[in-house]
Amino acid sequence: MANIRHFLFIFALHLFTISIFSQITIKELPPYNLAEVDSLFFDINQTRSIIDLKNDWQVYTPSSPDKKVKVSVPSTFAGSESLVYERSFFISKDQAANKNLSVRFLGITYTADVLLNDLVIYKHPGGIQPFSIILPSDILKSDSQNKLSVKVQYELDDKNTIPIEQRFLYPSTRGGIIGDVYLYETNKLFISKLKIEKSLSQNLSSATIKILASVQNNLQTGNDLADEEKNYKLKFTLTGSTNSQTFVADVNGIKVNESREVNTDLTLATTDLWSPSDPRVYKLDVELSLNDSVIDKSVKTFSLFDLSPEENKLHLNNQDFQIKGTTYFYFESETGGLASFEKLKKDLELIKATGFNTIRFAKVLPPTYALHLCESLGLTALVEVPINSIPAQILLDDDFSNRVTNHLNLMIDQYSDYSSVIGFGLGGGFLGSNEDEINFLRAQAQLLDEKTDKLVYASFIILPKSKIASLDLAGLELFGETELPKPELITDHDFSVFISEVTYPSFIGNSNGYLNKNSYEAAAKYFSDIIDFSFENKINGFILNSFYDFSGDYKSLYAGYNEQNIYKLGLLANPESTDRISYNIVKSKLTNGEKITIPIGTEKDDSPILFVIIGLVLSIFMALLINSKRKFREDAGRALIRPYNFYADIRDHRLLSGFQTILLMFILAGSFALLIINLLHFLRTNIHLEKLLLSFGSPSLIDMVIYLAWFPFEGFFILFFISIAVFILFSLVIKLFSFSLKTKVYFSSIYYTVIWAFLPLSLLLPLELVLYRVLIANVINPYVYIFITLFLLWLGQRLLKGIHVIFDVRSSTVHFYSIILIIVVIGGILLYFQLTNSSLYHIIRAVSEYKFL
Repeated sequence: MANIRHFLFIFALHLFTISIFSQITIKELPPYNLAEVDSLFFDINQTRSIIDLKNDWQVYTPSSPDKKVKVSVPSTFAGSESLVYERSFFISKDQAANKNLSVRFLGITYTADVLLNDLVIYKHPGGIQPFSIILPSDILKSDSQNKLSVKVQYELDDKNTIPIEQRFLYPSTRGGIIGDVYLYETNKLFISKLKIEKSLSQNLSSATIKILASVQNNLQTGNDLADEEKNYKLKFTLTGSTNSQTFVADVNGIKVNESREVNTDLTLATTDLWSPSDPRVYKLDVELSLNDSVIDKSVKTFSLFDLSPEENKLHLNNQDFQIKGTTYFYFESETGGLASFEKLKKDLELIKATGFNTIRFAKVLPPTYALHLCESLGLTALVEVPINSIPAQILLDDDFSNRVTNHLNLMIDQYSDYSSVIGFGLGGGFLGSNEDEINFLRAQAQLLDEKTDKLVYASFIILPKSKIASLDLAGLELFGETELPKPELITDHDFSVFISEVTYPSFIGNSNGYLNKNSYEAAAKYFSDIIDFSFENKINGFILNSFYDFSGDYKSLYAGYNEQNIYKLGLLANPESTDRISYNIVKSKLTNGEKITIPIGTEKDDSPILFVIIGLVLSIFMALLINSKRKFREDAGRALIRPYNFYADIRDHRLLSGFQTILLMFILAGSFALLIINLLHFLRTNIHLEKLLLSFGSPSLIDMVIYLAWFPFEGFFILFFISIAVFILFSLVIKLFSFSLKTKVYFSSIYYTVIWAFLPLSLLLPLELVLYRVLIANVINPYVYIFITLFLLWLGQRLLKGIHVIFDVRSSTVHFYSIILIIVVIGGILLYFQLTNSSLYHIIRAVSEYKFL
């Protein structure tokens, strides 16, 4: 009963409630010291420091600026309103005069305005890429408090954001400052830019390192160091695991407020090549000095390796390379979608220990710290724009295309310097058979190809027939198919292919063997078969989706119902529990560990006995009702066989038992509810139904349907009462429209007509006893769906005939206005969702995927 009350509450909210006040809930990370995380990552040394702005923030809604709450960052909020984060910080006169200050954000969702002392200094366009803002000296106040304000707006849609509102199996995201914020402090004369380009010889035995360093002079005129005649030195020290070398370049006088670029080439006679099994990392130290006095220092790490697709195969350092990867969603529901530096490190270390060599950061951009760690751990990273299964109509929109281009440019700018990033992706869920999607990929791939030397890839539900220009890798997505793909589906192409996403939901947990679908054992068997398939056919690699279970913004049919929206797709639930057989099987395969046997088990029957019991009870009641009186049997026979004459009797006020009609209504409502709950329960894990529901972009609608599908007992009674309400609603609507007619008909006659029009529902009761078993046999399902559709149309036709008879109007008139009413109602609903969420485009896209998934 509690579940029923919960559902009814959601249903009432969805249909009747208009929210006046949005409840804002804020989640934070536990305390930690940012300066102690990783000095190399933050580039901290004796000349550079950070001022942590983690604590002492105040947040408030724009509508209630006087109601402020104290928080720390990173933090996220849930609610429809935007939030303003506000914090004060002190700058001394010495800092203002001698230090160059910038504020760095490691992530904001989604859009934001950054203000310093109430003046806008930056507009964040959206996305979670990190960014840095130089604090203008003319706005900063010295020896005084400065106010930093961040106005964060989080609302996803099809028109202005990436990702869009409809997100299939995306990790949960919330608005807020999701990364650390700190002031970065350097001297006024400092190394402002440090870029590295690497070029390996053909045999990889030597390399040339091109270094571009910029020195910026922001000193005030009159400062001793600002003398333009002074000659500075830049000292470059390159250190590898087996060798090091130093080069010194002179930097002659630099004018105030100008910069000087220094280009340096370092030649390595021998190379320390990076590989997943031996992750060798170079460190470049750059030191700016005057007369042996160090003014500024900066450090950067990088790796040397050659990864290229040749003859449709990947080669790393002239050796065959196979991607052995997993997707990794670092968001946690307990912290509102935040991951600490410590958690990132532990997670990546565990992924490496499992035997993976690649992480695909799909559907969400990674923290830069994760990419920094990947390099030292021996993990490669695939980073992509977070779009998936986008309708062609949206891809063709210039605004959307421009947003994707801008997103890619920001990705290149922020992530290209990380050696662990081997590829930039254009998203997933593409249909290689759709020419519009191919054209979109061709244009965006060309952009990436021109601006980066990384691999360019995209992930497909169905692979394209021929190579897409500038696309180095094409990925194939698999969603728990009972049979493995044919090898030629992947190998017989003129372009490089890998399995980019292997998804198998395991929401039923442990069972006695892999014959039980959606169990840990079944997941272990499926992943094991995929790994063997990839090894045996020498495919370029595979990505298992995902390493951990994760929570999403929508409840899921396909990934299993969960009150907390947790998608049971992972090898593990969390890093503390590594006892899942699916995880242990994958680890054994990837590390050549001890062989683990997956039990076969016996398949459990999941047919709810409830359906049989309810069907029998309804059949008994119908039998009792039929045999209660001879007249009722005669009325039922005439209503089925000669409905025109029966409706004429109603029009002529022939006597019908109101009590028996009410009992009949209850039986018919039960029959209809049982029919729908059979279908929904059978489709409770159906990926196509979930994508259709997602097309509307309404979490409440998805919650209602998923609840009905996964809780058949409660769902039956809910649908039973809804069916009764529908019968009454039909009667009221018909009565309402009858006021425009000359013929006056009592409401009781309309009510009798509606109920008896649906009498054939009682004939379905024997079918409903076995319907679920027929559906799970999956032999004649298309014919069952066709039969049910035609049957429901027949019921509609019976109702229209009844209206035509009791009101004595032409049948064509009734059909015409009924069709108009249906078009207006359904069209109005679809128009609303189309205007708000482009739902028609997504419905068409979901239908087009049907034959491929």
